[in-house]
Amino acid sequence: MFAPGGMRESIDKEVTLKDIDVTTMENMLRFMYGASVDLAYLETNILDISFLFSFLLFYYLVVPLFLFYLLGAADMYDITALRLLCEKHITSSLAVHNAAESLHHADRYRLPRLKDTCIKFIAANYLKVINTEGYKTVLRTNCELIIEINQGYSNFRQ
Repeated sequence: MFAPGGMRESIDKEVTLKDIDVTTMENMLRFMYGASVDLAYLETNILDISFLFSFLLFYYLVVPLFLFYLLGAADMYDITALRLLCEKHITSSLAVHNAAESLHHADRYRLPRLKDTCIKFIAANYLKVINTEGYKTVLRTNCELIIEINQGYSNFRQ
């Protein structure tokens, strides 16, 4: 890519990655070279509000969203260990408001353990989850997942 030959990257001495944001790339590279993902970076550099609100926002909104981006990058670049780490953190931050979106990503990135966990969580919290925006989005975009959710709910009730 940087070898002489007229490619834009060899002339400009830089590579533009359009499908990944800077924070995600930084954390992916940190993981690749040091086996750590810097969630504290997000807390200190993105959130500049009161502590309690910052804590709630960080752990319930920012972490899952950040992990979804990081999971997408890990999948794109085939970094299995990072995929598993994201799966672990998404599982531990599973909540009513992000369960449907977590299920969507588990299905999209072929994570059967996370998918099963999400379906069981949604089944146990069905009446709350079906009122979330994430569920409504899945309802509009992936009827196969809705069928799996309904089967999980049916099994849960028996």
